[in-house]
Amino acid sequence: MFGNDKNNGSSPKRSNAASAKDGGVTILTSGCHFAGKLYCKGATRIGGTIEGEVIAEGLLIVEEDAVINASVRAEEIVVHGRMEGNLHVQRKIEMCATADVQADIVTPNLLVQEGAIYNGRTTMKRVVAGADQGKREGKEHRDAKGRKLDSPKVDSENDRSPLVAARIPDISLA
Repeated sequence: MFGNDKNNGSSPKRSNAASAKDGGVTILTSGCHFAGKLYCKGATRIGGTIEGEVIAEGLLIVEEDAVINASVRAEEIVVHGRMEGNLHVQRKIEMCATADVQADIVTPNLLVQEGAIYNGRTTMKRVVAGADQGKREGKEHRDAKGRKLDSPKVDSENDRSPLVAARIPDISLA
């Protein structure tokens, strides 16, 4: 009874293992507060407050009431709420009209909808399959001591203006 039947063919342990392997759905609703390192596999929806570090292997959705003040690594992010920190996104980040993003972003694709607020520095790199992207393009950045940098530094320390790069589609006027 309740998963102990040998003829049933599935047990709670197998279900949990399959869910972990395939990636599940993580939901932190409004009113939740998390501080520390959050690791999620699969789709993740955040409606509460996160402080610290977030690693999302999959899609990360930041709801309108959410506040994230963290270093974030994700495959893809859709932002409706507020995000602060450093964001490393493998595929794409989309800022919806209600988004308020105060972050430095490294991503190959950036989409900012009208009404979104974004202040920060964006570094865009081409996606190269099967190899280390920076080495393959010859654009690996290193500091004076030879340490690898995640993104290029601003030439002047006095230049505090945000640098933004976005892909703009060709527009034809008919």
